[in-house]
Amino acid sequence: MSRILLLVIRILILLLPAATCVADGENRPFDAMDDGFELTNAKGERVTEQDIRGHHVLLAFGFTHCLHICPMMAANMAMALED
Repeated sequence: MSRILLLVIRILILLLPAATCVADGENRPFDAMDDGFELTNAKGERVTEQDIRGHHVLLAFGFTHCLHICPMMAANMAMALED
């Protein structure tokens, strides 16, 4: 089998128990999670979930030294913003 197919199968296997927990309604492990966050934007200003509520958000996490993935991610984000 190809490596991609194996990866997809592994991801589905990992997600299966979570899907059954939510379906039966008895065990919902993420209900107690706090969805609040605080980030700093490019201007050094504090941004929380309240600031972006009701707006579309494009969020990316990068690395300080990234030769292949980061430029591609930036290009994909630029194309998404153009549309």
